[in-house]
Amino acid sequence: MLLILHELYKMMEREVSVDDASVFWGLVRAGGAAKQADTAAILAAANAARAGAYLEPLTETALRRSLRALKHLKAIAKVEGKADHWRIVENHRAVG
Repeated sequence: MLLILHELYKMMEREVSVDDASVFWGLVRAGGAAKQADTAAILAAANAARAGAYLEPLTETALRRSLRALKHLKAIAKVEGKADHWRIVENHRAVG
């Protein structure tokens, strides 16, 4: 039974692009305990993290593309009633 559960769990893990991971991390950092932030704060936090890893900063277009991808994965969702606000909808953990 444990082997079956382990295999099912592995199937639920998914790979994401560096940009998408940067945006998710930006939302984690900018969102704090509330787990939600606006796009400006997400972009600032994501680009700060990318600078530390010697990656080019994200553009507004790249940010929106990654937000759509993460929404499709059901990792994040728009905050209802707030323009350009996003929230985390899944638990996150480091894999490795």
